Parts: sequence; C-alpha cells; structure tokens
Amino acid sequence: MNDNYFKRFLNCVNCGGVIQNGVCPYCGTDYNSAKELRVKYNESCYKATISIDGKIYKAYLANQEWHPLRTDTYIDEYGKIHQTTQTIKRVWKFIEI
Repeated sequence: MNDNYFKRFLNCVNCGGVIQNGVCPYCGTDYNSAKELRVKYNESCYKATISIDGKIYKAYLANQEWHPLRTDTYIDEYGKIHQTTQTIKRVWKFIEI
C-alpha cells in the first residue's frame, strides 16, 4: 500500500477534527503511522466496515465520485490517434455511524 494513503484523510475518524500534517490536533490520532486499511462494503445497503490498524469503524457511503484519468495520447507517423488504456480513479466518502 502507498505510504501516503492515510494522508488523504481530511477528518479524524475518532473525533472528526481536521487532520493537520497527518496528526489530529484534538485526540492525537497519528495517520502517518497507520499501515493497514481494510474496507468491507455492502453495496445493497450502502454500509461499510472500515478497519484501520485493527480498529474497526462502522460507516455508510455518503458520496461516490468517478474520475476518468486519461494517460498518454499521441499521433503516430501515419496520422492515427492512439490513446493508452483509460483508468478510473474512484473516491468514496464514508461517514461514521
């Protein structure tokens, strides 16, 4: 897993405080040291179980965004346009229950 993954959190999962430099200033939760993230998502009821370093949180899906990412597009010597495989970045916003 990418080491910077946990730096994407905006609010603390424990107290809801705004995370600054990877640490919650209110409760002291350190997001720089987190090494394991697991999400079990039930699509039929929009609920999830999120496990961060063994601590389990219940949440529901508040928003889901899809961002298409196009990588390399170029024109070959015959004038034909080529585009590499399009990838999709998914952003899920969960709210703790």
